[in-house]
Amino acid sequence: TGPIIAAPVGGALPVVWFIDRATMTRTDSIELQAAPYKGVMNSTGTKLFVDMNNFNMVTIDVPSRTITRTTSVGGTVQAMKMAAGDTLIYVGTRLGTVFEIDARTSTIRRQFNPSDNVIALDVSRDGKTLFTTNGGAQVVMTPLAAGGLSGVVDFSQTANFSIGG
Repeated sequence: TGPIIAAPVGGALPVVWFIDRATMTRTDSIELQAAPYKGVMNSTGTKLFVDMNNFNMVTIDVPSRTITRTTSVGGTVQAMKMAAGDTLIYVGTRLGTVFEIDARTSTIRRQFNPSDNVIALDVSRDGKTLFTTNGGAQVVMTPLAAGGLSGVVDFSQTANFSIGG
């Protein structure tokens, strides 16, 4: 579904490349205002969300190869996740803030501060719980909706995780 996207961070001009899956060659690119850090794409491959090192996230319409919106995201982004259903994006920062962004409008809906630094994050399949870690031994669970989990799980060693299955 959709092209492969590559975002080289080196060189004089920051760009996002579009790569054809069949030929594995670059077919197009979009210039960015700053180097890209993280990115996520919706499941149909029609929208790409790229966070840049200038505290902004751009929304790219993949079929037309155009930037359709810029959203200010405060803090250096270290983790991004498109939630199931392609309606929400979760963006975690070095300052410990997680922004919940509406993928349809690219606007920030709300924000959470689960820890002092968000190295990794994930969202439960039902969309009710946000899981974050600061790279230490604990995973913080933050409820996103009624019935979501709340609390801290201590693994007694560095916690790298993914909600699977």
